[in-house]
Amino acid sequence: MTDEPRVRIMHVIASLSGYGAEHFVAGLLPLLAAAGAEVGALTLYPPKSAQSNGDLNGVPVFCAGRRRRVQIDFFPRMVRAILSFQPTIVHTHMHNGKYWGRLAAAAARVPCIVHTEHDSNLHRLAIERVADALLLPVTTRFIAFSEDQRERLARADRIPLSRIVVIPNGIVHRPVEPHTRERGRALLGIAPFQRAVMMIGRLEAPKNHELALRAFASLPARLSATTKLCLVGDGSRGEELRAMSEALGIANRVSFFGFRSDAADLLAGADVMLMTSRAEAMPIAIIEAMGVGTPIVSTPWFGVDALLESGRLGYIAADFEPETVALTLAEALRDPEGALFKGQAARRRALARYDLNEAVRRHLDLYRSLLKST
Repeated sequence: MTDEPRVRIMHVIASLSGYGAEHFVAGLLPLLAAAGAEVGALTLYPPKSAQSNGDLNGVPVFCAGRRRRVQIDFFPRMVRAILSFQPTIVHTHMHNGKYWGRLAAAAARVPCIVHTEHDSNLHRLAIERVADALLLPVTTRFIAFSEDQRERLARADRIPLSRIVVIPNGIVHRPVEPHTRERGRALLGIAPFQRAVMMIGRLEAPKNHELALRAFASLPARLSATTKLCLVGDGSRGEELRAMSEALGIANRVSFFGFRSDAADLLAGADVMLMTSRAEAMPIAIIEAMGVGTPIVSTPWFGVDALLESGRLGYIAADFEPETVALTLAEALRDPEGALFKGQAARRRALARYDLNEAVRRHLDLYRSLLKST
């Protein structure tokens, strides 16, 4: 016999086939199951890949079948899926999970609801503020990635600090083998005389790819002639961004790779990982770059100072102007030894703090403590 409570969790998220939060949750679920929890997933949107269609490495995946934002018939399917799985905890993620997921869990009378706040934009619409106020009493705990985010979330959504816990994002770290860089450069199509700047992210407005393109176009001619910009990710702005690279005269030095499941392998071949977002929470892309020791150049979004330790673990531009980002990028490219030093320091930090197995342990500790108190 054991006094441990029965941990049966259903995670609710838009899908499991993307980058960022979706990638993190897709990695988290099988490890939670391997650690002894009973785990299921509920996605709102149909999967993009066979891997997340009905099963994710042994974790059952339910789908509410939402295809358009104007639909409402998916909601009863969410409630039925939760009722059929009978979780002791529903754990929601991202915007769809935060509102539709928590509402469905409440309708299914789940005793414990947890929400992870992945969104860095804490400005709320009026209807969202009403929903947050109505759903706050049924939400047992919130998860933030850092102490700074915890405090901002408490202020933005009027949540008592005692109900927000900090669990940093993490990834499964792999050893960097002798030929990892060469293999990555081959995947990127980088010639021996070239340098590669890589950016990972959906081709959507929040990632601010236009700043990346303008900054790349502003590099000094001698430097830009031997540098390639590699954009990894798909999204609705693909054609617009391709047209912009043509207009800036850099199309021959910009490559669009689309969605890649081997982003970490590609990162190992890059000389710099670039992030030009205006806002982030704790981006998996940066943690992946840290994990393989690829030097990072970032815009100064809120939270990057803590993540990159005020520039000790990477380069942080002073503002969001293309010329400023270009100067910061040029600094990293011109000093490969200094950049590598920062990259290796970032790798050591990632191995010590941003590990997915540690995130699994912290999640399980949270779930068990909540169930013991309900």
